[in-house]
Amino acid sequence: SNTQRTRDSDARGIFEAELRKAESRLAALTKEYNNGAPERNALELRNPQQYMDRTAEIKANMARTASDIESIRRELGRINR
Repeated sequence: SNTQRTRDSDARGIFEAELRKAESRLAALTKEYNNGAPERNALELRNPQQYMDRTAEIKANMARTASDIESIRRELGRINR
């Protein structure tokens, strides 16, 4: 029906916007992660543990964002059927 097509179109638009946002976030996190060697700030030069914690946090955020991207793509696949 027309109503369902309209809802699907709206949902697709929302998911596509969320996908672009998540992909942008992943790109930013990947750049910040710098292959496991993010740039150190002044506080981290004096406190190596803080640097390791931040590096681990960035890596975890990257994994979470990649998982979000996969989920959004699955949902888009369901809508497009």
